[in-house]
Amino acid sequence: MLGEAQGESRRVNGRPCTSNAQCQSFRCKPGIKVGNSVLKACAATDKDCGVPTIEGSKRSGIDLNQSVSLSASNRTYGNVAAGQYRCTRPSSSSTPRLYKVANWGEACEIDGQCSAQLSCISRYYRNYSGTGGPWGSLKRCGHLEQCVHSNGTPVAYNSSLGASAGRRICQAGQLEGHPGTWYQVIPDNQVVAKHRPSMYSKLDSPKYGVEVDEPNHWCASGKAQRWLDGQRWICLPSNKACVRLNQSAVSAGQEMTHGGKKYRCNSEEIGWRLADGESCTSKSQCGVMSLCTSNPGGKHCMSTFKKCSWRDKAGYPVNKVKTWQGHAYKCQSNHVWKRLK
Repeated sequence: MLGEAQGESRRVNGRPCTSNAQCQSFRCKPGIKVGNSVLKACAATDKDCGVPTIEGSKRSGIDLNQSVSLSASNRTYGNVAAGQYRCTRPSSSSTPRLYKVANWGEACEIDGQCSAQLSCISRYYRNYSGTGGPWGSLKRCGHLEQCVHSNGTPVAYNSSLGASAGRRICQAGQLEGHPGTWYQVIPDNQVVAKHRPSMYSKLDSPKYGVEVDEPNHWCASGKAQRWLDGQRWICLPSNKACVRLNQSAVSAGQEMTHGGKKYRCNSEEIGWRLADGESCTSKSQCGVMSLCTSNPGGKHCMSTFKKCSWRDKAGYPVNKVKTWQGHAYKCQSNHVWKRLK
């Protein structure tokens, strides 16, 4: 460490200072943070950051976004750690100073001190109840499309951390261009997201208030299924085929009543469809092995093993005769009921 020259009226570039009046250039520029204070240094009038060193090629200071390497041989002032430093600032309205350049996974304070194409990412999380906070104040350099692991390592989106109910998943942040956030994985049979109609067809989580592209990433089982309202997605247990709102999921073939209609569980991929005998407007509303056909009482889902549909029935075979409002009808092979009288 070099001491101050006694009796010096004005200090040359590179020497520590506390005011412009102390410098020959009349420019005392912020340099490197040492402890809780910033070590300033005299610099040329056209430089943005001071460099506390007597080495001729560096002591005049550096411009914004330029870097300088300092080592023990540079004979720096103060307790300055060796390394590469960049003249940068947290925002356009802030005063620049020297920040130690940080590489992937290393501790950082602001984006500007991270290596090229890296950002300073907070270790932030939200849990199932919707509350959350930082995992300490330490930040690490990483890509914006990443979260930061509890050990400081950046982790890619959709990667998980932990196991069972305590597992967390890395998802995009709440704002565009914002670092990722760890979210606690949602248990089976719980609502994971709510569809919000938009040009991007994103999914909006009612608990977290963030958009998610793939709701299954949030579930402990890795699977989510859309509920009958066409809006909510519910986490589906790995050994079940259909979700139920506020109830346990069920296996394929089971039925339930919802909104005054009966539904049958088809498969994990298809989910719930109207049970045979329920009124319908198109085949897509009925089960994978069902049709939506007309009968004297309207249109109803019908098993493909039958020929004619009927309200509250799986259907009837050909030649079956039924009465509707005082008239007899006979089931034809083309799924049509023929009126007899």
